[in-house]
Amino acid sequence: MKGVIRIVEKHNPSLLKILGFYNRLLELEPQLDGLTVKYGKHAISKELSDLRVERHGLLLAITGQIHSVENANLKAHENELRYALPVLKRFFTDILRKNEKDKSERIEQFIRFAKTDTVLNAALKTLGFELYVAELAEITDKMRQKHITRTEEISARPKMNTVERVAMLNESVIRLFQAIELGAIENPDLDFQPLISELNVWISYYHTLVKSRQTRSANKTEMDELEIKKAAAMSDKTSATAL
Repeated sequence: MKGVIRIVEKHNPSLLKILGFYNRLLELEPQLDGLTVKYGKHAISKELSDLRVERHGLLLAITGQIHSVENANLKAHENELRYALPVLKRFFTDILRKNEKDKSERIEQFIRFAKTDTVLNAALKTLGFELYVAELAEITDKMRQKHITRTEEISARPKMNTVERVAMLNESVIRLFQAIELGAIENPDLDFQPLISELNVWISYYHTLVKSRQTRSANKTEMDELEIKKAAAMSDKTSATAL
């Protein structure tokens, strides 16, 4: 479509009395961006991935510390162990095997619980969990905020039905071509031939390009199938030899 716009503009659509159809196509040109430029992965996705790596390291440290204090079973910390271990086990046992959703929910529940329990906080500090829990809470808050920001930005992206957009663009191009064809008949004093010739060359090139791509794709498929057949034949031969 951009090629059609460029060619028609060069041949003075106003002089050829097709300016209205040309302007309509020109108005729709920005719609092409939605067809040719796709949104890639959001930038925040990489930041979230990095935070998950940090969080994984903290979870390894916390679960390791749970095993350490349980195995040590220090009498001096008997009360803290009795109070904190059941809580820690309830939230962190097998947490590394959970999916992302369950993992996040468990961590957030633990952080909310720990914030309101002063006895638990004291026990966590005595048993060496305080720094791990504080860092885990900070990372969890960062991840929550980044999830919110990413969701808001993605939802704000302009949306339009691709099928409807393509149909609208195609209709506009067809109407312009019809206007050119009819204009050449109704205005014999105007020279439409240079415009028609250049459009025909462009359309011919475009069709050749599309056909070439289709041919390469078909050839690749045939080559892939041939390689599969060769591999199967070799496998049969090998199996027969082995027998």
